[in-house]
Amino acid sequence: MAGLAVLVVGCDEQTSSSGVASATATAVVSAASSKELAQLKATVNGEPLALQTAVAFSRGGRGLELVFSTATPECKDFAGNGRMLADGEQHFSVTIGPLLGKDGKESWGIGRLYFDSHTQQGGDLGTVRVSSADPKAGVKGELSFDLQLEANEFMKKPARKLEVKGPFTAEGCGTFEREDAPAARPQSKLKLTVAGKPIPIQSALVEPTTFPDPGHDLILSTAPASCGKRASDADLTVKLNVAEGGRVQYAFAAGNLLSSQLNASPGKEGPTISATADGSLDGEGEVTITLDGELDVVGYAIAASGELVAQRCPPKM
Repeated sequence: MAGLAVLVVGCDEQTSSSGVASATATAVVSAASSKELAQLKATVNGEPLALQTAVAFSRGGRGLELVFSTATPECKDFAGNGRMLADGEQHFSVTIGPLLGKDGKESWGIGRLYFDSHTQQGGDLGTVRVSSADPKAGVKGELSFDLQLEANEFMKKPARKLEVKGPFTAEGCGTFEREDAPAARPQSKLKLTVAGKPIPIQSALVEPTTFPDPGHDLILSTAPASCGKRASDADLTVKLNVAEGGRVQYAFAAGNLLSSQLNASPGKEGPTISATADGSLDGEGEVTITLDGELDVVGYAIAASGELVAQRCPPKM
């Protein structure tokens, strides 16, 4: 199969007065870059995709989104949560990040695939090798994955198989921050580790829940969050379900540092984390909570010690 020529759109990052990173596209591509990208092969049901654009950007964490398109969108088109597509445009995106293993070591991997209104997350998504990665300078590496989509009678779409393999260069669009993002609330007195790796927590929320039993969810994230605006595209979010008496009876973890969502229960007698609050977990305002202990979540050791100050949130409606 012949290689596909790819035109890479280079993007010079600018910062608007609102604090949101925006970008302007240029159409300058070096011969060497074009030659390298021509080795990337992308097909749908065996038919080549005539890719013209490859860009990379961040939403604030360490994860990077790579977008490959048959059209020529500009960097500024990716600043929001959606964009208008060109007539006949086909595109796919690959979210990559330094995935954390159970041994505490990081290695680049694929966390999410998107194509034709379908998102695939978790499990074996293929491989990515990264030689350089920066949201502004761009990403160079090699991709290899298949994405099989079943036929959709309602949408009148046949079964499709996207196959991507080969080296790529994606020009950097920079980092796009949410304009309305809440302020970070660093938890400097809390030590949280996952697989032995220290995780800097930037937000802490606590809210009533009825799952799996009546209690409270303590939500810790590496990204800023508030009751009304939850963290998105965080490197890591850990949710601890705290039962009456302060025992963590269920734990959930997800984010750009994990290849899939993790959840587990230590049972009524297994090793776990205890949560001691200096006041009620219900109501408004803030509450200081002391965490201590360790639990196993599908082979990942989550350990916590020290104090945090959590924002109380109302029950979900």
